Order: sequence, then C-alpha cells, then structure tokens
Amino acid sequence: MTDKEYEKDIGAIWKMDGKKGKYLSMSIEIDGKKLSFVAFPNQKRKDEHPDFRIFPSYPKGDPKEPYKKPVYKRPIRKDVFDF
Repeated sequence: MTDKEYEKDIGAIWKMDGKKGKYLSMSIEIDGKKLSFVAFPNQKRKDEHPDFRIFPSYPKGDPKEPYKKPVYKRPIRKDVFDF
C-alpha cells in the first residue's frame, strides 16, 4: 500500500482470540468520530445468511456498557478464520 492509500483508509480490523473463541475487533473513523465494533462468526443455516454479526463496542465505564459484551451462545465456527 502506498502512503496515499493509507491516507484514504478509514479504519482497521484485527483478528482476536477471546475466552469464548475467535472474533474480529474493528476501529473505524468517520467524519472525525472514532467508532469501535466487534464481529462474531454467525451460525449460517443458509448461504444468504451473513458470515459475521457486528455489535458496537464501548470503552469500560461508558454508560452503554451493557452493549459491550453481546450475548453470543451459538458455537463459533472455526473455518471462517481460515482467510
């Protein structure tokens, strides 16, 4: 990637290993506002179902704390991280 391409990016995605499995952590900046999200593999039953589900992620101590840890009780598919 060239320096000019880096100037155009709006964020980044990290592959993470959590206590309950693998997930993606995302940081995006739009109009000067930084937003954070997490994505968990979705248990697909049909091809048209999404591969991942995205949830907002808030810093600890934020009043929106209940949204930080989404309830995800389905088994996490390991094969979706083979990219």
